[in-house]
Amino acid sequence: MCKVIYKTGLNETLDMICLKYYGNEKMLHVVLSANKDLCKHDFILPPNLIINMPEVKQEKIKQGVTLW
Repeated sequence: MCKVIYKTGLNETLDMICLKYYGNEKMLHVVLSANKDLCKHDFILPPNLIINMPEVKQEKIKQGVTLW
């Protein structure tokens, strides 16, 4: 299993990153579970923040969770 690292850019949010990486913004819970320290950041994440992007089976990507 390959570990994927994502480095944030300027003015990125976690839901936008999930949409870009997984094709679905509802994967927030998966990324937050793998990166417990993300909760201490504001809605707009700081640039150059390293985020572990866990591998997820395609059927789980379709389920997801919506926060708003």
